[in-house]
Amino acid sequence: MQQYILHGETELSPVVDLDELRHARATSAAITAEPPVREYITRLAAYTREHAELGVSPRGSIELLRTSQARAILDGRGYVVPDDVQREAPAVFAHRIIAGDRDGVRLVAEALDDVPVE
Repeated sequence: MQQYILHGETELSPVVDLDELRHARATSAAITAEPPVREYITRLAAYTREHAELGVSPRGSIELLRTSQARAILDGRGYVVPDDVQREAPAVFAHRIIAGDRDGVRLVAEALDDVPVE
């Protein structure tokens, strides 16, 4: 693998090659997320849009799904559970929100408290 130089001093080497990255992405994409989990993600994003100046877009919802799939792998499962979504939502959603006097982290916490898991 190639090494890269940043700012003339620091050498960085890739930790995976392109084939390994493609394999990891395909493995993650194969993790099952049943419709109720997908709908839960959609409802969380909708909550942010209803309670903020700028809420989470459909693209943000897709990223939460992908991150939740990766979390399931890390936890040794082949399927996403609501706990995966809840664990990853603050990191994925918070920076995508403009909510006036509240920060995105607080609004995501409110969404997780108020939006039921069905």
